[in-house]
Amino acid sequence: MPKLKKEYIDSGKVKYTYVNMAFLGEDSIKGSRAGHAVKDIAPNQFLEFQKMIFDNQPNHENTWLTESLIDKQIDKLDITDEKALKIKKEYRTKNSQSWKNAKEDQKESKKKRIQEAPTVYINDKKIKNPYDYQEYKEHLR
Repeated sequence: MPKLKKEYIDSGKVKYTYVNMAFLGEDSIKGSRAGHAVKDIAPNQFLEFQKMIFDNQPNHENTWLTESLIDKQIDKLDITDEKALKIKKEYRTKNSQSWKNAKEDQKESKKKRIQEAPTVYINDKKIKNPYDYQEYKEHLR
């Protein structure tokens, strides 16, 4: 992702959409809501936030993504205290925009029958190996 971000996203060569599939249980739904709140309130920190969450993900399926852990990651972002509080309130508030966006992401992943993360599409074509940088380059020519 860092290479893709630097070469394609930061340079404006591509427009990307990040869909939080939230199919791994309540943790992933909570993370999806928080991701949407960050994306809406502090969009320049979105990818950094996502990376911090993934870096904290353990190698088990047990509950791990608590509001406390999410809040700690939000606090690490280079944003004002006001924005941090707004993000925290947004992702916790039932029926907020981040909750609605998370629901839409779940519908999209069901529609496309996505069953594993990450799943990457470029111009509606599914990438076979989302960890192969060369495959991205081939599809982005």
